Amino acid sequence: PSRKSGPTRSASLIFEKRSSFHIDERAITKMVTLPIPSQPTMNFALYIVSVVILALFVTYQLWKYASWKRTRWYAIILVWIGWFMAFSLVLLLPIDVASSDHLDCVQSKGDKDCEKPWIQLDRDLMMILWKVLYWTTYVLCWTAYPVLQSYTMAGEFGVGEKMLRAVKENLIFYTICLVVVGILLIAITITRPHDMNGTAIYGVAIAASNAWGLLVLIGLLGHGLVEIPKRLWRHANRTLTLRHYQWQAVHQKEAFEKAKRELMIALKRVKKYADKVPKHDPLRGYIEEIVEKCPMQYRDIIVGEGEAEMSYSKLVSLHRKVVFYEWEVLRSKSIYERTLHRAFRLDDIVKARQGSETTIHWTFKKKTIRHFRLPN
Repeated sequence: PSRKSGPTRSASLIFEKRSSFHIDERAITKMVTLPIPSQPTMNFALYIVSVVILALFVTYQLWKYASWKRTRWYAIILVWIGWFMAFSLVLLLPIDVASSDHLDCVQSKGDKDCEKPWIQLDRDLMMILWKVLYWTTYVLCWTAYPVLQSYTMAGEFGVGEKMLRAVKENLIFYTICLVVVGILLIAITITRPHDMNGTAIYGVAIAASNAWGLLVLIGLLGHGLVEIPKRLWRHANRTLTLRHYQWQAVHQKEAFEKAKRELMIALKRVKKYADKVPKHDPLRGYIEEIVEKCPMQYRDIIVGEGEAEMSYSKLVSLHRKVVFYEWEVLRSKSIYERTLHRAFRLDDIVKARQGSETTIHWTFKKKTIRHFRLPN
């Protein structure tokens, strides 16, 4: 947020000195209501260009990493908004600092002696942008994104049922937060009963929110400050790093195979229900909806397996398992393949360094031989 303006500070100093000598009221009013020469003229051109570039960058990143065929349109829109808001902090913070520094310089030295920044925004507009950015991010992080995540993984078939399931799953977390806030309010009421009012409740809410943010920030920074130097130090020894990749590949392969087994069990159960339920059965439409979401492995199943008893609740549970294990297979496969590529690449470098040639025979390259200088 922008710093406190100069005219406000000047007015406060004037009113503080009223007790020592007399000041003309007209002079005070004239000084406070004078036009502020440091009000920046808004340079919308560069700002709009920066926003457009940021939007294009977010769109490209989303196009690169998202699965457009498998992802629903509302999920893509909400993710785009979240990424845009997050990257907007990087864009808006330097503009706010530059505008505030220029304002302080103009108030102390004058407009002619101060260099104008490239992008300069009005203080009122800057405050509006900060409020929109903060509250939009706040609402999305605490309501929309958790509910959307639970909604996409729900096994119910109707929109209302999925939304109800998502709200119920997130109510557990919200209930825990309310209990913690309630305990804090009770403690304040007991220790300081005279100060218990609306302002105190508002302060407790702000303190709880800041405490949660600081706790997460300390945890993430603590892990990063320890893990990143340790990883860089470990990567200096290529042989040790290669052994670590091989160890990771073994465990990730086991997780990948386990996810495939669980998915196959769920698919065989879907096949069992699809072969058993007649076309005119009320539950037939739900089974066909599950079959449409099944991956390609479902076509290779000839005979289904599993219990024959079926109900709507069991179909909901089966639908949820199919969605979850299909996602788990894709996730574990991606992690496993990435580790394999790293391990083979490092193994190619180690083998090349052990030999007398200055070429590396890449395993995962179309060109089997590539000439370049070996790293030390």
